[in-house]
Amino acid sequence: MSAENFGKIPLKNGKNELREHSTKHKAAQSNTGSAQPISFSPEAYREFFDSIADAIGVIAMDGTVREANRAACDLYGYTKEEIIGAPAIYVLTEGCKDKMAEALEAVKQGKTLTVETQNYRKDGSRLTTEVRISPAMFLGEVHMMVVIRDATERTRLRDQVFQSEAHFRQIAENVDEIMWLATMERTPRLIYVNSAFQEIYGYSEKDIYANPQLWLAAVHPDDKERVSLKRSNALFNGEKFDAKFRIVRPNGEICWLHSRAFDIRDDSGQVQRFAGIARDITREVEAEQALKDSEEKRRLALEAAKVGVWEWDFKTNDIIFDPILMSFLGYPEEVSRMSIQEYLHFVHPADLENDIKNIQDHMQGRTPEFETERRMLHKDGSYRTCLVRGHLVLDDAGEPLRFVGTMMDIDNLKRVENSLRSKTQRLQTMRDILAVILKGGALEQTINALLRRLKQLVPYSRASIVLLEEDGKFGRVIAMSLEQDTAVRKHTLIDASQLLVLDKIRHGEIFVAHDLHLEEYTTPIWQEIIHQGIRSLVAAPLSSDQELLGYLNVGSDQVRVFTDEDTEIIGEIADELAVTIRQARMTEEFRKKAVALEALRKGTQDITRRLNLKSVLKSIAENVCKIINAKATTIYILDKGREYAELQVAHGPGPFKIGQRVEMGMCLVGQVWQEQRPMKVDEYCSWADSLPELRPLIKGAVIGVPIMWDNEFRGVVVGSGEEVGAFSQHDLDQLELFASQAAIAIRNAELYEELLENQHRLKRLASEVSLAEEHERRSLASDLHDHVGQSLAMAKNLVAQLHNSDRNGNMDEALGQLNQLLSQSIADIRSLIFEISPPVLYELGFEPAVEWLSEQFQEKHGIEIRYSDDGREKLLDEDICIFLFKAVRELLVNMTKHAQATRASITISRVEDMIVLDIRDNGRGFDMSRIDIANGGAVGFGLFNIRERADYFGGAFDICSGIGEGTSVLLKAPLSNEDSGSFRFGISGTAQNGKIEGSDK
Repeated sequence: MSAENFGKIPLKNGKNELREHSTKHKAAQSNTGSAQPISFSPEAYREFFDSIADAIGVIAMDGTVREANRAACDLYGYTKEEIIGAPAIYVLTEGCKDKMAEALEAVKQGKTLTVETQNYRKDGSRLTTEVRISPAMFLGEVHMMVVIRDATERTRLRDQVFQSEAHFRQIAENVDEIMWLATMERTPRLIYVNSAFQEIYGYSEKDIYANPQLWLAAVHPDDKERVSLKRSNALFNGEKFDAKFRIVRPNGEICWLHSRAFDIRDDSGQVQRFAGIARDITREVEAEQALKDSEEKRRLALEAAKVGVWEWDFKTNDIIFDPILMSFLGYPEEVSRMSIQEYLHFVHPADLENDIKNIQDHMQGRTPEFETERRMLHKDGSYRTCLVRGHLVLDDAGEPLRFVGTMMDIDNLKRVENSLRSKTQRLQTMRDILAVILKGGALEQTINALLRRLKQLVPYSRASIVLLEEDGKFGRVIAMSLEQDTAVRKHTLIDASQLLVLDKIRHGEIFVAHDLHLEEYTTPIWQEIIHQGIRSLVAAPLSSDQELLGYLNVGSDQVRVFTDEDTEIIGEIADELAVTIRQARMTEEFRKKAVALEALRKGTQDITRRLNLKSVLKSIAENVCKIINAKATTIYILDKGREYAELQVAHGPGPFKIGQRVEMGMCLVGQVWQEQRPMKVDEYCSWADSLPELRPLIKGAVIGVPIMWDNEFRGVVVGSGEEVGAFSQHDLDQLELFASQAAIAIRNAELYEELLENQHRLKRLASEVSLAEEHERRSLASDLHDHVGQSLAMAKNLVAQLHNSDRNGNMDEALGQLNQLLSQSIADIRSLIFEISPPVLYELGFEPAVEWLSEQFQEKHGIEIRYSDDGREKLLDEDICIFLFKAVRELLVNMTKHAQATRASITISRVEDMIVLDIRDNGRGFDMSRIDIANGGAVGFGLFNIRERADYFGGAFDICSGIGEGTSVLLKAPLSNEDSGSFRFGISGTAQNGKIEGSDK
């Protein structure tokens, strides 16, 4: 019976089964009579039985409970009426019921049995009990006397002990220290030692279990007596065992250990076990010894270097100095102690905050060592710079104990160091500046880097570099130290007439102004500079090979700030920079020319390989932007009447309108047309002849070059830039050269378009001629059919009648020959009619005509021809239908004459608005390289004619062949020819069963 169901015994007729068993037992007693008398009264027996604290029950050999005291009822939660007479097995768990049989067997043999069982209370809860079962006489019969004790709590505690021991072992086996456990006896017995023992001692765990005194035997001879004494005091006098000693490992190595032992007591305070921990401290001891040696060396070094030692005692809050340290500050050597408040008066006030911060950082563990430079008050009233180092000392509890350190007078060293640092920094900055100059690279980046480094040497507020343009009339600011708005912004083009400083530095002299005044400099730029606060100025010329390139301008908002040394440095840097700028200019000019030439080469190739006029003009505009680095390009072409130039193409951003017309003499285009020469405008918005509507939009430079062919003006190419003076003379030369190539490309495109137009006209004319020929053939065929054919047919009929009327033998033979001749004539005439213009093509349409043609070739030449059609409607224009039919006939003729094919296939299908013919044979094929189809050679003229006609109609003709591989032809043509006004061919609604209404064919 399961635990959860115990206490819920099934009912029989509404009564508890346990109570039912009890009732049956009582009924049995009433039937058999009363029990045998006992030697004492039942009341006394009951009172004694119920007063026993242990739960006692009497169980018959059949497993029925005969008696139970009050403690047993309370333990299981039943009343006596419920439990007496019930089977004892009901209170056992399923796993313990077999123990009842074991108990019965023991009682039969007169033995006493003690077992631990799992029981259920009435409420279903589990109960762990310790049961002692022994035989006893009850009512004259052998019964089982059961003494029951609740062992639930003891079992729980035992499980906790087992679990704790498992946790202990798991922890002990994963630590580096030795952990051991022994009994508390006069001669302790080792219970447990972890695996770290073998790692540290060098002996196995088996060795120590066999000889527990092995750990003491391994102690170094010099430490053994001391360790033994500590061990004895711990065992017999209750002292703690805590010792550091050496051991000798089996391989002779010496190892330092720190071992501690302690008692393990129970809840009552009784010592139960003796445990200990030992760890390897060899490295710590060696480090401690090394520290002592280092301290000794340090002390000797301090004495030799005369470095003072100080100590801050946190208990007294005093600072103690040695005599050497006080002598630094000029005080008598006997002054060696002062309070922290007195000491702070010696520290320079400006150093206090940083000093306190460094101390706090070290005390709070943020820095491993304390080190600072502080200025200390000397006896003469001056301050001396000292280097102070120290570290925090903690007590055993980890609390701050004192602060100790050294102090060294570095005042003279500091002065020398500051002087050297200043000079070194100046020299290093000069080297950096020269390195930047010599490194080269992009000029603007080089100059910006130079200005940043220059400020480390010269205390300026603003600096800039102005370079003169090629004509010397303008200066351009190429670099500035500040990005915000100033009187002269970066990349600004300045009129040289306003740069008065140029007149003073043209002879290679450095211009210096220690105090600028408005009265002295009256130009707008200089007055604006003075208004913005510039008071001192140094301008050094940038000259190279006796050419003035510009100047280096360095200004400050303070009066007389620049020294002679500053002026000299600025001049030296300007000289070096001028060389770099000249080289950069030459390199940049060479690069631009190389890029322009490459762009010119590629642009020329690009426009000359194009034949479409629109494509040529577009390519010209795109390549102009690349060649002269223009923002936008426009192309104006002269009309045929030479009345105006019209905008044909525009490339790039701008207010351009395709189709805009310009007359001669109007704006830049009209002037280039009128003068027929290149023109360049540096600032379009201020140019007098510029278009008013374009001035707000095009503020930079504009360049225009005429397009000439055979000394005849054809148009203008115009390029616009974003900046004033964006185009140079070199750009103008490059554009003029490109314009000459553009004129050739434009003329070639025009000639090609004329050629295409002529070809189109020729093809159309040829098609019309071919169609006219076909119409004539059709007329001829119709006449032969209607006249010659009909007459011959009637003659034949008459001859036949004559033959039937007279059976003369001679006449029969003559008439027979005449009949045969007339029949042959009719057949020949019909064949001629089909050769000239097959009626089936006009009567039934293209597909039936091709099918009929394939049957004719199959009968005549013995070639197996397979014909197939996709069944889709294909209404063809007349000229296309005739062309395709002749092409098929030409290909079949070639197949019979040259290919020697035995099998062939003709497939006709429709793909969108195209008709596709796929014709293949298994003939011997031919070498494609020997047949000049593309140019209409003598051998391939028929194929050439097919290809040309297919191309005219907008179709395609592809042929593939190889020797011994047969031939495959793919012929495509549109269903409708847009240029044709003829009727449509195909199967229409007038055809019935392969015949045309009104025809007997």
